[in-house]
Formats: sequence, structure tokens, C-alpha cells
Amino acid sequence: MKDPIARTASPYTDPSVQGPRFKIQESRTDLRKMISSNVNKTALHPGGVQPHHNHTELEEELHETAHIDYDRVAIIPNPSVAALYEDALVYETGSAITSSGALTAYSGKKTGRSPLDKRIVQEPSSENDIWWGPVNKPMSTEGLDWAELRDSSRFDPSTTVENRVENPFVPLQGLRVLQVLCNPRCCGRYSPPACARTARRVPSWWFLTNIPFPPQVWKINRERAVDYLNTRNRIYVIDGYAGWDEKYRIRVRVICARAYHALFMRNMLIRPPREELEHFHPDYTIYNAGSFPANRYTEGMTSPTSVAINFAEKEMVILGTEYAGEMKKGVFTVLFYEMPIKHNVLTLHSSANEGKNGDVTLFFGLSGTGKTTLSADPNRALIGDDEHCWSDRGVFNIEGGCYAKCIGLSAEKEPDIFGAIRYGSVLENVVFDPETREVDYDDSTLTENTRCAYPIEYINNAKIPCLSESMPSNIILLTCDARGVLPPISKLDRAQTMFHFISGYTSKMAGTEDGVTEPQATFSSCFAQPFLALHPMRYAKMLADKIDQHKANAWLLNTGWVGAGHSQGGKRCPLKYTRAILDAIHSGDLAKVEYENYGVFNLQVPKSCPNVPADLLNPEKAWTAGSDSFQKEVVKLGKLFRENFTKYESEATEDVVKAGPAV
Repeated sequence: MKDPIARTASPYTDPSVQGPRFKIQESRTDLRKMISSNVNKTALHPGGVQPHHNHTELEEELHETAHIDYDRVAIIPNPSVAALYEDALVYETGSAITSSGALTAYSGKKTGRSPLDKRIVQEPSSENDIWWGPVNKPMSTEGLDWAELRDSSRFDPSTTVENRVENPFVPLQGLRVLQVLCNPRCCGRYSPPACARTARRVPSWWFLTNIPFPPQVWKINRERAVDYLNTRNRIYVIDGYAGWDEKYRIRVRVICARAYHALFMRNMLIRPPREELEHFHPDYTIYNAGSFPANRYTEGMTSPTSVAINFAEKEMVILGTEYAGEMKKGVFTVLFYEMPIKHNVLTLHSSANEGKNGDVTLFFGLSGTGKTTLSADPNRALIGDDEHCWSDRGVFNIEGGCYAKCIGLSAEKEPDIFGAIRYGSVLENVVFDPETREVDYDDSTLTENTRCAYPIEYINNAKIPCLSESMPSNIILLTCDARGVLPPISKLDRAQTMFHFISGYTSKMAGTEDGVTEPQATFSSCFAQPFLALHPMRYAKMLADKIDQHKANAWLLNTGWVGAGHSQGGKRCPLKYTRAILDAIHSGDLAKVEYENYGVFNLQVPKSCPNVPADLLNPEKAWTAGSDSFQKEVVKLGKLFRENFTKYESEATEDVVKAGPAV
């Protein structure tokens, strides 16, 4: 379809060309009287488009900072939800209005984040602070054979988070990585970190958290993104805040070419009042040219996808992926850097809620641990579901919206999320009935990682504004232990809190992959490893200091198996008991009961808890699969914790190192 907003470049923009435009200016004749008020009238848009004669402040700023060609590209600043719906429906394949009123969008080949393609520009102002890898040493691109890495099929451009394959050998080393596909010219099979045929090892830097990016490559990618945006007929500008606390919030600008991306970030950022948008100047700018690939033959590129952040220039560039979550998590990484370094504010991957008496609880946990379910409490107000900061003024949500998983969603399971999927929300990669437009939330044809982005005010019990002046009184580290050897609830001291916060443990079920016959340990430092900017120990120390300062209680809450492990026929801890434990924590009753020490893990376990069977609280007493198998599973898990923590020991104090399992 011909674009009704297309504007070709004019030769009269060149001052050396003295055309009619300049003659009109010289004679002080109003150009608007010389031409029709509206142009490009079509059957679809009979009103046409009114040409811009005087460039706006925003257009001038984009032209000056990024060389956006405002004479060719229609710049659409902060459009309404209705306008974005219209553009998505007309110009974006896969868009439709569902029966609930939400807009569907298709993110293309990438339906999840691409962590292997994340880069941080290595530059003087930040390079000494960034956690360049598990060994905590700044790295250089010198000596890396990028060409070999690029040409190897081990870096599959389609690789994303939700289709990662766990390597059964890796958890013993405490790393969570992808299996690698050997070069087709060799054996062409999935293999552990050594090739099945040549025993060629994967380089030790392969799975680093933050891979450095040469500044000159950054410039190439930035120009590539801007060049692509300049080829579009329209681009969208979304301005918003990251952080509900006015003292610490940062101003974010998103420049993108898809209405879907614009609506997504309109929901996820905090929307300023209209009067504040008139003279909005960003602290950080995101150039999203995700529909256009990176040049994989550029030094440092390992695939057509590139997600890069430059802390000095305060910019982020996206190429080769249209998955909207990259923008959300890019802003999160910025906050993981900016808040601790510049403001001594702790950034956290957590949910948070507030009781009727103003008491605040923080929930940390990886996927499947129950973070979303447990923080959604009808008796408590939701501050936020995913990203927060803890400052000297209290706790505040970073986001203006929620980004919820939708696979298997139903009104019975998650009534709050289900009810939030309405006009203004964006459903991502879901499948719907073309006749009724009803969404099938159980259909994973496009991806298991179906999502919905909606404004947080769509949640009935959300606390608006999303902040609390109260300091957290309870810190809950969630885990789902499928081995059945971690207690349902444990009280943690300072060193134990730091150890388990840095470990970020949960487990993956046996039987989900070929060759996996027992639960697999998964560790993610600070429950946020893909998004961290600094070394995990810095965040852990800040958390421990704040817990001490405000006399908060820290807990390790296991929502996993009890009675025995998953492989031995145990059962998942009933949700009613987990909620009873939470109620006892919030009431203060659990802090007053008698505790006993729990073996290898040296954890303090309550002997009783209101409305919870006493024999359920101590795994050794609750175990039903034989004492020998219990001790075997305890030692196995303890060793996995120890193996994982070795890469953090150089930065940890002795008491933190000793706070883990004694194996």
C-alpha cells in the first residue's frame, strides 16, 4: 500500500539551490497560501497530510543529535493509543484487535531476548565499573577471532532466551549457557562445551555476562540504525520516565519505526503529563532499528543481531531483533548502572507490595518460582511486578506498566492479568481465532514466550503512584527446589542473605529435555544476571547494608517439592501452605517462633508456623524416600552451590563464603 505520509526529499533544502521556496521567503509571501493545505489525499486517508513548514523543537533536536532527515521522514511524537492502533493495523503484518480490545503484534523471527548479542561499549568513564564477566576482569577485544566466531554456526541468529537448550554438563560449573552446535563441516551435532568429534573447546569468554564493544563499532551500528530510520516513511518518538520517584527518575526517549514498539514503550515507561512533553529532553535515547540487521562482518558482530548500550553517550542501539522486550531490559540495565554509581540507590529485579499498615515486602525469584503469583495479594497493594529501586526515600517501581507471560493464562489462574488485557494493551506473538478474535492462550505455535504489555493502572489493586516511603520490612528470596531438600521457609542472617542473593538458585525439571534424568540447577546472580552492569557483590553488599540499617527480615522461601524430590515422587508444596507462611511473615508471627539449625545448608528453620503442618517445615523429617537418598540429594545440591559460587569468591568476604552449604 502506498504510504499516505511519504514525503520525498526536496532539492530546495540545499541552500545552494535557489528555488521557488527561497523566492517566496524573500518576498515574505506565506507559503501556505501558495499551496493546498493538505496533500497526499487517498481513499484510506481522505483528509490527507498537512505539510510541515516550520520544524518543531523535537524535529530540530533529532536532526541535530542523530541526523534524522525531518524533510523526508514524518516524525510522529507521542501518539495516542488510538493512532498507534490505526498504524499497526494498516502497516504491520500480524496486527489485529482481539475480542478483549487488546492489540496483537508479531515480533518476527526473534520471540525472546538475545543475550549473546548484548554489548556494552568499552569506554573510559564506565569500563572500570562494569562487570565484564564471571571472572570480574575488564576485557579487550584484542585477540578475539571475531571472524571465526561469526562464521561458526554455534552463534545461530535465531537463538533466543525461550528456546535455549540447557547443557547437562554446565550446572556443575555453575554456568547457565546454551548447548552449541558444532560447525556443519565438522560433526554438525549439538554437543557439550567440546566438539563431539574434534574435542575443540569453546573459548572461556564465550558465555560472559557483558561483552565489551569497541567505540568505533558502536559508531558504525549507530549510523546503520539512523540510516535505516531515515528510509522509513514515518518514525515514532515516545518520551517517558524510568522510575516513579521524581528525585531519581531518568528521562528516556524511544525512536522506532513500528507502532507496536511505540505502544509497548508507551505502556512500559511512565507517561509524563502533556505539558511536560512539550519541552522534554532525554537523559537516554533508544534507537530501535530492529527490523534491519547488523552487518555481521563488522568487527565484534557475531550475528545479524546487536543490542548495544553506550553509558558515555547515554544511548542504546537495537539492530536485527524486533522483540520489544529488548527495550524494556535495556532500560533496566541502564538503571542497574546509573542508580548505584551516581545515586547510591539499589536496583532490584523484584516484585513489591505494600500492606494496609504501610509495610513493604520485596520478592526475588526466577521464572517459575511464584514471584508474580505471591506478590499478587488481594490484601496488599501492588507497587510493581518486576523492576524496583530501593533508595533513602523508600521503594519505587521503575516501570509504568507490566510485561506478563501469557502462556496458559486463564481468568481462574490469574484474574488480575487476564482482566488487564484490554484496549491499550499489546499482546505479543499470541494465536487468535480469525473469526471471533478470541485468543488461545494455550497455543504456543509462534512461541512459548507469549506476552502482554499493559499499563500498571489496569491492575485493580495497584498502588498509584507506584512507590512507598516505607522501607521494606521483609525480603523474600524465592526458589523452586525440585530436589526437595531446601526447607519451605528459612530465616537468613546477613551473610546468608548475600550468599543466596548472589547465587540466585532455582531448578529445572527432569524430563524436559533428552538426556536430562534429574533436576538441573539454575543460578542467576542477584536473580538478574543478564541485566547486571556491576559485579554482583556490589549489589549484594548494598542489599545487606540496607537490611541492617532498616532492621528488615530476610527469608529463603522454597515453593518447590516437599516430602521427596521430583524424581523420587515428591509433591509441590501446596500453595495454601506457601500463602500461610507469607501471612505469618507479614503478621510478624513467624519471627517470634522457635528455630532449629538445618544440617548441611546451616539454615535456621522454624519449628512451627500457623496453619502449616510442623513436619513439613524440616525436609529431613518430611522425607519419605529413604535417608540415604536424602543425604545424597543434599550433598549434590550443596556441591552445585559451591561450584557456582567459586567465581564470586574473590570479591566476597570470608563470612559470606562460609554462609553456603558445608560440603
